[in-house]
Amino acid sequence: MKASIVACWPWRERRKGYCNLPFNWPSFLQLYPSSHPHCPRSLAIISPLPLLPISNQFSKNLISISFDAPFRNVLFSTTRNQQMANAWSAFLSIYSSSNLVIPTPPPGIYMHSLVSSPMLMDPNPPFFTTYKALLDSQPHSSDIDQTVIAEECELPIIDLNCLNGKHHEEQCKRDVKVAASEWGFFQVVNHGISNSILDRLREVQFDVFRQPFQKKASEKLLDFSPENYRWGTPRPTSLKQLSWSEAYHVPLPPSTDVTKASPRHIIEEFSTAMLRLAHQLVGILAEGLGGYDGTYIKENCTRNTCYLRLNRYPPCPVKTGVFGLIPHTDSSFLTIVRQDQVGGLQLMKDGRWITVKPNLDALIVNIGDLFQAWSNGVYKSVEHRVMSNPQLERFSVAYFLCPSYDTVIRSYAEPAIYTKFSFGEYKQQVQEDVRRTGHKVGLSRFLAQSA
Repeated sequence: MKASIVACWPWRERRKGYCNLPFNWPSFLQLYPSSHPHCPRSLAIISPLPLLPISNQFSKNLISISFDAPFRNVLFSTTRNQQMANAWSAFLSIYSSSNLVIPTPPPGIYMHSLVSSPMLMDPNPPFFTTYKALLDSQPHSSDIDQTVIAEECELPIIDLNCLNGKHHEEQCKRDVKVAASEWGFFQVVNHGISNSILDRLREVQFDVFRQPFQKKASEKLLDFSPENYRWGTPRPTSLKQLSWSEAYHVPLPPSTDVTKASPRHIIEEFSTAMLRLAHQLVGILAEGLGGYDGTYIKENCTRNTCYLRLNRYPPCPVKTGVFGLIPHTDSSFLTIVRQDQVGGLQLMKDGRWITVKPNLDALIVNIGDLFQAWSNGVYKSVEHRVMSNPQLERFSVAYFLCPSYDTVIRSYAEPAIYTKFSFGEYKQQVQEDVRRTGHKVGLSRFLAQSA
């Protein structure tokens, strides 16, 4: 019987006593020192069985497992330490588990009761069963396969600390404007969002997405409503229209009676910091359009009109290279994203797709459709997508700077490339196009007659 890697614990955690496991543990679970270059000072627990879920006591240092319905394959993912996941991720076969006797775990290790049906425990949406006819009917597509080998590059990096010094402030602002007009994407470091907030939100994200799919789709979990839960694509007619992902779209209205440690409090703290950063960037970009200060955007994009999207991209073993998120532009003024180091984000640059090199110290900023219209095409809303990964899951958080639905978007300059429209009209047109054609058309629907 082949074994599957269940977890890695950092050696330092074991020395602290968090993983005081005996080396004579039964063969059902065995400990081995890791010799992998990415985590040379760690321990690997080897098991012939998919043992999930494991208690939260250890979840922060675990590489967890998601498995398919027959319990035959395991896919590796991580709750926190992506470097370990990268080191140990692989497909391994489990031939049989019916004849094994599960021994009592040693002291200090606690496991939840195993559920007889894997479908009740599986956190992954039922992609294979829902899209079986589509997946079976699609021939091998060279066009989709080519997306996997896009050239990797690093986005322009803007150090916002430079805004605090007279000698570098103007150059920093110019760098933001150039990146927004030439790339439509850039990264910011020293952005003022504390690692504490980012880490706490990430833990909330892990906790909710680790829940069984059936619960996510039907129950309120950690302040997240099932009405805000999304997965896959409603009516795809080809693999190019299928997104292999799940997400919570989180509106940000003011809340009452929120305890400090609650997920909602963490989300509000994070969104407040993101709004402050977004307004700072809006001011810089508006200034580049002839002395504007961005007041119109700031007044109409408030804490209550913006929203978050928590994303998880489960491992996708489909060989044809299904998208994690299909190509699109964002219907916002700005989008600010925090991603992990799994990678997979790609954007269109000079007529070709390029892969964005992950940078854990940076936040990714991209121009949305509304800013392109308001800037009269000076700043670019660039098409982008997320590629799925056959072995690793990917997490990201996106903050969308959006106005109220009745806010009118018009160009700051004449002659205008686009006709004026309300944000509500724009969203309605996008939804109608997706329903009829299967994809977003976007700003080209609102070109002025003379354009």
